[in-house]
Amino acid sequence: MQPQDEYYSDIAGGYDELYREEQLEKARSIIHLLKEKQVKIKGIILDVGAGTGVSSELFVNAGCRCILLEPSRKMLALCTLNNVIRLIGSAEKIPLPDNSCDGIISITALHHANMRQALKEIERVCKKKGWIAISLLKQNAEEYEPLFERYDKKNIGKDDAFIKIKK
Repeated sequence: MQPQDEYYSDIAGGYDELYREEQLEKARSIIHLLKEKQVKIKGIILDVGAGTGVSSELFVNAGCRCILLEPSRKMLALCTLNNVIRLIGSAEKIPLPDNSCDGIISITALHHANMRQALKEIERVCKKKGWIAISLLKQNAEEYEPLFERYDKKNIGKDDAFIKIKK
């Protein structure tokens, strides 16, 4: 177990109380940005670093089938969403086939990963004509910005969002 996995396992019980509203607001902002780009929110959505599933809630409510990928078993165990697939795993080695997801979100989670490897995996599992939406805290975004040169960058409060529509 990585140190960040232990941290999230330790705070799992209070995670939603601490971060639920903030995560929902970021997810709403991302949905708004996607709709501005004429993206239809549908199909299979992968939430990388899903935690307790807070961010996926809006996508489930929109009729999407969500896959929650999270390294902390305790975080996933606290997910109350129905009809989602819960996977224990990492962004660097996503346990899904190539071109299997219509959309991928990761909200304030990838700064814990090997970013280059995580983006490679995210690109691999995202379908052609799919979309990718990643938010990073501004303090982390600058460090990784060169890796996102093919993404549109938007300010969403404390985070920068990076959006890519695959062609």
